[in-house]
Amino acid sequence: MIELQTYGVPAHKMKIKHPVSFNKDETVMFWHWETARLDAFGATSYDAHTGNIVTNYHTSTGAQMTAKLVSWNNNKFLWERHGNSPNGLIYEKCLIDLSNPDIFRHKITDRTLNGLAQPDEPEILLNNCLLYTSPSPRDLSTSRMPS
Repeated sequence: MIELQTYGVPAHKMKIKHPVSFNKDETVMFWHWETARLDAFGATSYDAHTGNIVTNYHTSTGAQMTAKLVSWNNNKFLWERHGNSPNGLIYEKCLIDLSNPDIFRHKITDRTLNGLAQPDEPEILLNNCLLYTSPSPRDLSTSRMPS
């Protein structure tokens, strides 16, 4: 059972859907994280002003977050996130590990709520995970017929 107190989500087993799509020139990725008790909608893009990859997302529980990609290596991505939740101001780091093709790992570290350190929440681990995206505009414009 997972309880996401900071985000206002009661304990529950999660069956997660995570569809991803892109805009026409593939400069913005749109995503949706859907569970029985939480929806999150986000957009990820390159910020030309700062040179960072950034994500902005909103949840069905009222959290509004901004994230910056601070490090990546071997399909592991470390995000620094901050924003507002129904319970106050959040700061946290999020490690998304896609290094094993069949497993999606999501771990929050260094979380504070209203400036106070929070206990660690369990890692979210999706087994037998099929990561997919909707067809990109580039895929739709290229013939895949055998010659």
